[in-house]
Amino acid sequence: MLEPVTLPSTLWPSRPLSAEVVRLPFMAEERACSMPPGTEAATRHMADRQTVLTSRHVLTDGEDVPLEVSLIALEEHLLPALLRKGLVDSPHDHRTLDRWTRLACGVIETLARDPFATQADLARDLGLDRDTLTRLNAAIAACDVAQALITRHGRGAKYWQNTILPMLRSGVVDAVRRRIHRYPLRVGVYPGVSCMFFCSFCGRHHDAKYAPQTVPEGNALFDAMMRSAPADDPYRFYLSGGLEPLTNPGLGEMVATGAERGFKLSLYTNGFMLTPQLLQKQEGLWQLHTLRISLYGVDAESTTRVTRHPKAFDLVVRNAVALLRLRNDRRSPLRLGFNFVVLPGRTADVLALAEMIAQINRAAAGDRQIDFLTLREDYSVQPSEGLRPAERARLVEIFGALEHRRTRDDLKQLQIDYGYALQALSEGAPGQPLAMAGDTDVRPAGYPQISVVVDLLGDVYLYREAGFLDRPGARRYSIGQVTPSRSLDQVVRDFVESGRTVVPEPGDTKFFDAFDHVVTKLLNQADADGAFGVPFELGPVRQRVATGPNEPALTIAHPTLAPTRPARGTGAGDDSPTRRARL
Repeated sequence: MLEPVTLPSTLWPSRPLSAEVVRLPFMAEERACSMPPGTEAATRHMADRQTVLTSRHVLTDGEDVPLEVSLIALEEHLLPALLRKGLVDSPHDHRTLDRWTRLACGVIETLARDPFATQADLARDLGLDRDTLTRLNAAIAACDVAQALITRHGRGAKYWQNTILPMLRSGVVDAVRRRIHRYPLRVGVYPGVSCMFFCSFCGRHHDAKYAPQTVPEGNALFDAMMRSAPADDPYRFYLSGGLEPLTNPGLGEMVATGAERGFKLSLYTNGFMLTPQLLQKQEGLWQLHTLRISLYGVDAESTTRVTRHPKAFDLVVRNAVALLRLRNDRRSPLRLGFNFVVLPGRTADVLALAEMIAQINRAAAGDRQIDFLTLREDYSVQPSEGLRPAERARLVEIFGALEHRRTRDDLKQLQIDYGYALQALSEGAPGQPLAMAGDTDVRPAGYPQISVVVDLLGDVYLYREAGFLDRPGARRYSIGQVTPSRSLDQVVRDFVESGRTVVPEPGDTKFFDAFDHVVTKLLNQADADGAFGVPFELGPVRQRVATGPNEPALTIAHPTLAPTRPARGTGAGDDSPTRRARL
């Protein structure tokens, strides 16, 4: 029998350090572990306490809750499935039960931490053959607690909940792997004509801009594209690009067309041109679902250093205040928020950013405040060049302070989305860099059934940052052109059914954004598991089985936010001369 284990007081920092033994009744026998006083009263059911133990163990890789305690809490939930699958003959066979629980915990811990781990890797690491691993998978898939631990409580929870599970349930991953045509799940519309910022990290060609005569033709293509697209998914289109969308004088009409079709459009903008005068000229912008301003600093000095525009910070802040006031006056449902990338050496900027948002809210002085903030890690650099371990540890403290500040009146309406890589840090656990694909992972056929982007010339690109005008090497990833006589659907169909591919070159992941990295790793994992003989339907996560198209919308594939908890303490292809002649 496992001996009682004392849980560290870091799980309940506000409670006394002394512990008391709490008996956990099990089907096999009664087990015991030590918890700080009051823990039992703080949870309504035994299952709640077991979930606290196991989820904290998974999230922190055993730093807060030892493995032995997690096994005690997990064993009872696994036992019925282990018995049904014939892995355990009797609940009293403690040695066999303990062995299978430990193996199951290995699978759970791995996939909770790394959602893209393959079945071949698991079999090797656990010392299991394929058939035995498949039987173990079946038991894990039948256990609700195990499913929650993998997909909701580990460091990889954002990957699972925001992208992997919704995408898999829609069936689009299977369509990509079998090269079956489908209209793209997500379409990036890139309407920008030019950009007034010259950001140091931006992959765009800094001299790139479209010729004025291309704008009316391009806008007509976008209009026709939205009118002819399937209307079964309101989040199919979003407005973004390597050039500033607000430089397009027809953007408001474009938004109005999309809204008329029922699309909940989101706009990424640097906010520089978002003046009251522009909003008056382009009334259609008020029909956006979400407007997200990308911030490049927390004061004039840091913003100028990145954007190379000395007026950027002051004007963007002024525009945000004016927009909040106008939104309140109009009683507009528009969602307004900021996006901010946490850069190495600048982690303290996060708290300064919160103060800036609070100042904007106070200056606007209305019933509604800034709705959301998305915090992201820089995906334009390799993990070795990103946030250092010490900075990640510091961010745990900073995010804790940020959550506390959300209880203030001037920030109480703020939702915070920490993204794939920073979510675990926000929960007080060690984090890990963004899961990134390598050069050898790039898929020659891409995945146009999942995501494409379309620029003002109608050119369709496989990857999100390949659609930046005149970016060196990007034309290889253009799969065709939308014209008045050729729809986006036909471009994608022709590419998929032709069997065409693009030979990847070293460095091509520079055309990826975070979503592209995640999708590529997911598709490659599906291929690897299938080749190993343990496809997703025989894997340990039952939600990975496709069930149909009417599934919850992806929350990272487009710029909308998933519902988040309220703030604590509140109620609430070529570079031909012909193509260049069109620019």
